[in-house]
Amino acid sequence: MNKKKIIILVSLAAIALIVILFYNAQPKDFPNDKQLIENMNGHYPEAGALKVQAATRLDERHAVVPFISSDDHYGVSYWIWKGLKWKLARVDTGEPKLWKLNANDPSTYYLVWNIDPKDQLNRINYYLIGPRGYSITQKPESNIYTPKIQKQFSSAVEEQTYGVLQLPEEWVQIMSSSLQLNKARQPSDIFQNRSFGSPIHVAWMPINQAEEMKNPIYTFNGGHYQLEKINLDYLQIINQDELELP
Repeated sequence: MNKKKIIILVSLAAIALIVILFYNAQPKDFPNDKQLIENMNGHYPEAGALKVQAATRLDERHAVVPFISSDDHYGVSYWIWKGLKWKLARVDTGEPKLWKLNANDPSTYYLVWNIDPKDQLNRINYYLIGPRGYSITQKPESNIYTPKIQKQFSSAVEEQTYGVLQLPEEWVQIMSSSLQLNKARQPSDIFQNRSFGSPIHVAWMPINQAEEMKNPIYTFNGGHYQLEKINLDYLQIINQDELELP
């Protein structure tokens, strides 16, 4: 083996080692409140972040930071470990959203919110909704019926405005089964498969202190700014007449 080939092999090995270390380096300590505020306001001055309410690590490489702005708005910032440092991925308003750390694994889905107290909400009702439907597959021939899905749980927001919750295990199982079923339905020919009914989704209902549904206008107030790509779903508000009584 000549000298030139040796140099090339050594260079490739060095590059491979650097790449491995780059992507597998253990995250450092999370930034403190002052650093978080400076980072948010430095990238997105309109955020006007004044106070960090909490910092929640979802895993080693993802974190959520709810905050209050200088003009008394309630927001959420999303952080990821990337390129050997913690990076601000997104600054957003506080209405509930679903952060999918891994879109193919519902066990990594997290509900995130920060409700403005001026909306005077008592709680949030979360729903997993899946309408009745069926699909017809010609190759192989089969008819698949999907029953109505309606699951619910609630989270209080009167005393603590913010929260981060992993989806309930039952919801994870349902959504995982739905993902697998959708993959199985992928047609090799567009005319071989017909599906009826929309996919499973998460929705929410804001409930005020009078036990009535209320539009949280203050929570929706504000803008957003994204620096890094993350899989963040906005959740639709569901009305009472869209629900089935038990």
